[in-house]
Amino acid sequence: MNRLRGWRLVCLLLAVVLLAVAITDPHYELEQPVYSFMAVVDITRSMNTRDYRLGDLDISRLETVRRTLKEMSRTLPCGSRLGVSLFTERRAAVLLMPVEVCDNYAPLAETIDHIDWRMAWAADSNIMQGLYNTLELMRDLSVREMLNADLLFITDGHEAPPPNPNYMPDLKDFQNQGEWQPGGLVIGVGGDELSRIPKHNQEGEMIGYYGADDVTQVTSFGLPEDPESIEGYHPRNAPWGNRDTSGNEHLSSLKESYLLELAGQSGLDYIRLETPAQLATDIQEQVTARRVERPVRIHFIPAMLALAAVLALYVAVWFRHIAALLISYTIIKRYLHE
Repeated sequence: MNRLRGWRLVCLLLAVVLLAVAITDPHYELEQPVYSFMAVVDITRSMNTRDYRLGDLDISRLETVRRTLKEMSRTLPCGSRLGVSLFTERRAAVLLMPVEVCDNYAPLAETIDHIDWRMAWAADSNIMQGLYNTLELMRDLSVREMLNADLLFITDGHEAPPPNPNYMPDLKDFQNQGEWQPGGLVIGVGGDELSRIPKHNQEGEMIGYYGADDVTQVTSFGLPEDPESIEGYHPRNAPWGNRDTSGNEHLSSLKESYLLELAGQSGLDYIRLETPAQLATDIQEQVTARRVERPVRIHFIPAMLALAAVLALYVAVWFRHIAALLISYTIIKRYLHE
């Protein structure tokens, strides 16, 4: 009996000591790779094109991007950060500055789930100008020490309306920016074949597809490089002459060669989105991780040992009762046989 009480006292004291250790939140420093990304998502209407598959369903490019960003949030090592921005027209706008992916997974996933094409503030889509503006934003935030992240510029490369190359910015401006240099990826989204772009009403309900008469098929912005050489040119009534305006701008596909060109000019790498899981893995292989020392919390170890000590305390009591029952059973059985 005294031995049992002594054992129970030891278990109780051990549980108290271990819980006290767990409350102090013990940890040790461990060097590990972490990533920091600012994902800029194209939310223009061509991103509604359904040329990805999920089981038996056709899903849109934008839905695939949402699934990819959530997959990244789950697979990036703790300590990594992910932010979200939106691109439309010629500008990018920050939706969420980079946050740590493990501690902030729930609000990060909810933010990603609510990315929608109806958040666009204009219908145009000038990819080169948008990438230039995004790099300006990344540089300015980094200079102000508000951001230290690699860029993930996610787009299908579909320009709408078609741009005038004479009015495009020079992405090579960012090649010699002193201490700051652009880093990250241009991520191509979409299929190789031309697909129809869904048309929606103001309530977001799909009401058909865009036709050739619904969109501008050729550039009409600014002046051509050599106006006088254009047939039918008139400086006021026909600055682009009487050229054929037919085309397939109402259909969409991944403009991969164009995005490769933009990535090369801006000093970024290029990668293509095939599946969310594949891209989440490829991004970590393409981008160099930062080695940092992070505290690894081990408070759960003394907490689990304290639980084991408490269970051992009760096991000792149960063992005592079981032993008494076995002894009683043996005595009764022998008495009955006599």
